[in-house]
Amino acid sequence: MITDLNATLSTLSNFRETGLAFNIRCTPDIFTGESLNIGICIVGSDGARTGRVITETGRLACLYGEESAGGIVQLAQIALCEALKGKPSPSPNIVFDEPTPIYNQSPLEALDDLFASQVTIAIPMRLIAPTRLPATPTNRVIAKLYNLMRQSDSDAANQIIPSSPQTVVNTRKGTRAVQIALQPAHGGGIVQSAAYRPQTLRSHLLNALLDLEWAAEARDLKRLGFFIVRPGNWPDIKQLEVDRAIDDVVDRIPTRIRVEVESDLNLITDHIFDWAQAA
Repeated sequence: MITDLNATLSTLSNFRETGLAFNIRCTPDIFTGESLNIGICIVGSDGARTGRVITETGRLACLYGEESAGGIVQLAQIALCEALKGKPSPSPNIVFDEPTPIYNQSPLEALDDLFASQVTIAIPMRLIAPTRLPATPTNRVIAKLYNLMRQSDSDAANQIIPSSPQTVVNTRKGTRAVQIALQPAHGGGIVQSAAYRPQTLRSHLLNALLDLEWAAEARDLKRLGFFIVRPGNWPDIKQLEVDRAIDDVVDRIPTRIRVEVESDLNLITDHIFDWAQAA
């Protein structure tokens, strides 16, 4: 019995609370009371917040029609901005659930896992694909990159890594939540995984570029960077498709933005330090 108790206590000691998470829920019709999870917000152990909400109508259009679904997506973006600022729900149609602890995961990694498991309305359809490509979500890449940067030069890393990669900026088109993973003095940098199918990758890269442009305009950022991490273990034909998608977008990036594309996170780390420290 004592042995079993010690084993249980040992197991519990391995659980390290790394933050809190709560669902962002929407009730499109207050009369019916039907609620849907439309996003996730994470509050790190340091109080920094990051979140993710639906960005496409997807299954919502089937349930509520395209126009109403579009309104829900817009409301989700507004709710995300308020959640990131620690403010209450902006609408009676939106509820921020009670936060619950997350364990043994960085906030960015937990965000991806919880969004996939909790916000099922974001999935356009369930695919059964035995040859499905391995995925490396951008948030996981950012988390790994942060660790490498801190291991390489903790003092320099602390000058670049923000408390949260996500921030809210005021633009000429309203308040927006943008993800700027690298924030040296007077600068902003995007980190983007390229481990997606080509069409999805183009969309992610263009959205990330828009985030950077919004942040640069809102905060008068002078030093801008765009760091793309290529998958290093895909079949040649799939890698070629990814490279073409990257080239399509990189060709559109203004020359004032430094762009680096690498498969090796250590090389990306070196590029980031060089970019951040450049005069």
